[in-house]
Amino acid sequence: MKRRPEVPETGPPGTICFGPFHLDVAHHALYKDGVKLAIGARALDLLIYLAERPGQLVSKRRLMDAVWSETVVTENAIARSVKEIRRVLHDDARNPAYIETIARRGLRFVGEVSAEARHKPRPSNSATLWVGLLVAVLLMIATAGWVMLRKPVPAESIVVAVLPLKNNSGNAEQEFISDGLTEELIARLGRINSHRVGVIASTSAFSYKRSSLSAAEIAQALNADYLIEGSVRWNEDRIMASIQLIDAGDQIQVWSKHFQQPWPDRFSVQNAIAQQIANELAVKLIEEQPSPEVAPEAYVDYLKGHYFFTNWTEHGFSKALDHYHRAIAKDPGFALAYAGLSNVYGTLGFWGFIAPQEADKLSYSNAQKALELDPQASSPNISLAMHALFYRRDIADAKHHLSLAQRLNPSNPDLILPQINLAWGENDWQTALKNARRGVRLDPMSPLLNTTIAYSFYFGRRYDEAIQAAERVLELNEFFPTAHATMALAAIQLGRHDLARASAGRAREYSNDQPSMIALDGMIAALTGDKSTASDAFDRLSTLQKSRYISPLHFAWVLISLNREPEALGYLRAALDAGSPDVIYLPYDPLYDNLRPSVAFAELSERARQPVPNVE
Repeated sequence: MKRRPEVPETGPPGTICFGPFHLDVAHHALYKDGVKLAIGARALDLLIYLAERPGQLVSKRRLMDAVWSETVVTENAIARSVKEIRRVLHDDARNPAYIETIARRGLRFVGEVSAEARHKPRPSNSATLWVGLLVAVLLMIATAGWVMLRKPVPAESIVVAVLPLKNNSGNAEQEFISDGLTEELIARLGRINSHRVGVIASTSAFSYKRSSLSAAEIAQALNADYLIEGSVRWNEDRIMASIQLIDAGDQIQVWSKHFQQPWPDRFSVQNAIAQQIANELAVKLIEEQPSPEVAPEAYVDYLKGHYFFTNWTEHGFSKALDHYHRAIAKDPGFALAYAGLSNVYGTLGFWGFIAPQEADKLSYSNAQKALELDPQASSPNISLAMHALFYRRDIADAKHHLSLAQRLNPSNPDLILPQINLAWGENDWQTALKNARRGVRLDPMSPLLNTTIAYSFYFGRRYDEAIQAAERVLELNEFFPTAHATMALAAIQLGRHDLARASAGRAREYSNDQPSMIALDGMIAALTGDKSTASDAFDRLSTLQKSRYISPLHFAWVLISLNREPEALGYLRAALDAGSPDVIYLPYDPLYDNLRPSVAFAELSERARQPVPNVE
């Protein structure tokens, strides 16, 4: 549902004027010197909400509740909207005239608003998602038909973007249904031959939901050759979808079809759509074994779990675990939910949120359970590959499972990150960079995938390019801590102390003081001559260790920067003893370059290259 920002309790909303701009709240429009400006609906909602409260600091949580009340979003949505607002207003984030970002707190409208134009906001109401209808949309019937290919498709790989389907049901609170069908259609189209067709990931596609940009502009931004757009509506017993395939180059509609089917059979509508689009593109869908039937209610929780997992925050991981466990409670035979649990536990261990021994056991047992339930699924093999890489340090086994996963589903988007991490683990930053760029082509709005480009350059000791790549990530999301961390690591190698200190501080702030970022901030402080701050960081980690797990590696980073080599080596040895996942990078990471002349460090590096036995 497109929710307008808060407006007066009585009487129609007026116009908010600032600088050469004025906001027509009643007609949901932005003008400059009388000329209407193109701006996305969500960005405009956010601008109105802030402009109605000039000078007030508004928390990001409050903004998400007010502007995105009908759906679940992360701070990435705010970052994208702020970026669009600044582009339209020509506002400089470093010296803002209108929208000011307050680190870790929120946003403030700092422009001067005409006093006569202000108006009183009304209380907001949060819409409730009707989950039951999403269950129904996953139970649709359609039959696929063959159509003639109207225009030749180039021999090289092409990229297809599925834009969020419009909800034409007349009930905005049920938009979760059209969004769910879009997600499923993207997943189904992912079964097209990956050597010929790439499908833009949902995170990037959904960033253009309700965008005022034209189809051509969206295609250009996503670097897509073809667009799929359409609408969905439904009643108590039928689902109706109108879908169009558009050639983005000349804006010609290549194919269109109207689907009208009863509810009962899961996935048939998107299967039919995917088949006909594959026919139009002169490629074949990958043949696949039918997966075990899944309770629709469980699948809804699985989708939510996957959404929260890819937020890449500690809170998101916690929410993902909750939804995956709910999915399993509703359907104990749901293999993908177990694979999801494996991925979350493995990531929690890698990021140092839980002890590696606990992460090792839980990641492995859930991946094995997923494979037992569905041997033909790609995802359990991806989970086992990540477990083999980080918790067994077994490169050969990781490659084996990734090869199986790719054979079972060559277009599985979850293959990209393991392939990047595997290349880093083999000290092959060029292959990592190639895979990272391939991932970004299919998910250009993903801050994490874009950061892997920056980190690959860092791993290759090409620090200027690492900084440039990190800057591009921050244009997408200025709050993404991992991009700031990568910039800090590259900047310190170049002696750019001011940039390194500022970036490390932002990484710590925007991560809500994640232990690894506290350690990074302390390390960078010491390397720039501030040993007092570094010692404070070490003491803070020691205090946190009394109530939660802290990786020995984090202590080692600070000690390395303080030139306390014997103690640092002791913590690195403890990290190996504990099975810390990221010791796989110990032999190659530039962070440890100053220790490489040490015989003791060479022994630790050699040990980090050796596989360890599985925990049964």
